[in-house]
Amino acid sequence: MRKLRDDAREEWWPGFAVEADLRLPTGPERPGFKNRVDGGLTALVKKSVRTHSFHLNAGFDWSGDENQEETLRRGVWSVAVGHHTPLTPSVVLVSDLVWRQADEVQTKDIWLLETGVRAQLTRRWIGAMGIGAGLNRGPETPALTLTLGFQIGL
Repeated sequence: MRKLRDDAREEWWPGFAVEADLRLPTGPERPGFKNRVDGGLTALVKKSVRTHSFHLNAGFDWSGDENQEETLRRGVWSVAVGHHTPLTPSVVLVSDLVWRQADEVQTKDIWLLETGVRAQLTRRWIGAMGIGAGLNRGPETPALTLTLGFQIGL
């Protein structure tokens, strides 16, 4: 992630960042070495107001999959609008409304409502857990999602 501008509570202008990622295919995603590296680019905007922070993330992911199926998109857009606020000095409550294009053309897009907590466990370790619910009944929309994550600062 590359921060382009910090968010300052005393200014009305939000903070901006961009994030690029590459995902290597593993496990069942690697049949016959046909799948290649997937990539993504996300723009992030964040504004803090008192103890609350609001964010907007807009991203594009493209697939290196060489599958010949014409119904699969080579790239998908996504947008997340959210809010986070501290519960304690080391625990933050995070909530997001997420829209993502379906991988298959002419399929209902994915709408999710997610909420969870992120905790500073040590100076370098961050833990997170969350739950989400699908808001529509498209074939790619999960009814329920559970997330558990860890991050270590280097």
